Amino acid sequence: MSTKLPKQVKLKSEKQITLLFKEGKSFTSYPLRFHYIINDNLDSKVLFSAPKRLFKKAVDRNRAKRILREGYRKHERFKEYSIHLAISYLATSDLEQSDKINAALNKGLGQLDSHFEVR
Repeated sequence: MSTKLPKQVKLKSEKQITLLFKEGKSFTSYPLRFHYIINDNLDSKVLFSAPKRLFKKAVDRNRAKRILREGYRKHERFKEYSIHLAISYLATSDLEQSDKINAALNKGLGQLDSHFEVR
């Protein structure tokens, strides 16, 4: 069994990314920010980002995104929603504390999950 996030789950279209940040809703679960928009199609796509102004070294940006991808991959229940989601890492704190990042990711995904259960 592959432990990678499938290619069809990644949000790559510049048009869809622009729409997500322009018209989507957002909330923060520190040190993460979640942007989401309901998608008309039946697929769910996700984007992970770590800003260059906070992480000057590409190694650090890639590590932050790797931690986020791994945490998201463990939550298989989000395949049933048809949303586009962007998760951004906001803090400049130590990336060695991946358990805190995963806890924030779980909290944020729980908030997102409760939002869709209400509807």
